[in-house]
Amino acid sequence: MVKRKSEGFILADANANAETLGDEPFQYFKKFPTIQVAVDADRRNGIEQLLKQNKARNHFVR
Repeated sequence: MVKRKSEGFILADANANAETLGDEPFQYFKKFPTIQVAVDADRRNGIEQLLKQNKARNHFVR
């Protein structure tokens, strides 16, 4: 298992990897390319950031 080495809100993109997202979020990102995957140690902030990104999309928050 890889613990992410980044901090703060990260929205997965083409440069994402297990070190920036963490192992499990990176697996979601690779397996489901049509969803947005983001990580943030502060879940509330992460949710707020996702909602700001695109209010019309469905979001999965873990």
